[in-house]
Amino acid sequence: MKHHTTLPPWLKPSARTDILHLAAKIRPAIRTELTVPVRQEVVRIWMRHLGWYIAIDRDGFLVVARSSTLARKILAIDRDDSSHTFRLGRELGYPTCCCRAAASVGEQNLDSWALALSQRSFIGRFRLIDPIHYREGNALVSHIPCSPFCQASLQMAEATLAALRKTNPPLPIFSSPSPRDFNFGRQLQSELPLLYARRRRR
Repeated sequence: MKHHTTLPPWLKPSARTDILHLAAKIRPAIRTELTVPVRQEVVRIWMRHLGWYIAIDRDGFLVVARSSTLARKILAIDRDDSSHTFRLGRELGYPTCCCRAAASVGEQNLDSWALALSQRSFIGRFRLIDPIHYREGNALVSHIPCSPFCQASLQMAEATLAALRKTNPPLPIFSSPSPRDFNFGRQLQSELPLLYARRRRR
């Protein structure tokens, strides 16, 4: 499944999934990273067209939330030198069980944990929580599930799927610099069978 939503060049492809979560109110905030140097005002205007607020640090990490207070709070947690994996995950709206598992693994080991998890089988409806294609923006979840059978992650994935199918009203995703309506749900709904086909071939 490929998302063809137009994103500005300073956002990672994975931000498609995150932005959908925020637009559909599945999560209260998202965290991503700028891919190229860009003025903060450009990012702020793009996000304000969607009704969101931002906080950016000097390393280009970006938090987007529905309130400026929450965006600043999450960025402060992310910058904290103490152990913050669980707190950060919960503030970003990830399932408690998955945040607890991530904290036990440790932030420095998350990539290897994700790789190990990708080698396990996601069966039936749980194919929806396979995050293996998240980096390309082709996943329904943007976190590492605590297991291939995580019910909380499945609920989030199914909520995302429902958002993709929503056509009335459509989810607005805008192009920069001038906002234009883009029917995110309708375009991706036609591609949903590809998601299942890809999982079955694995």
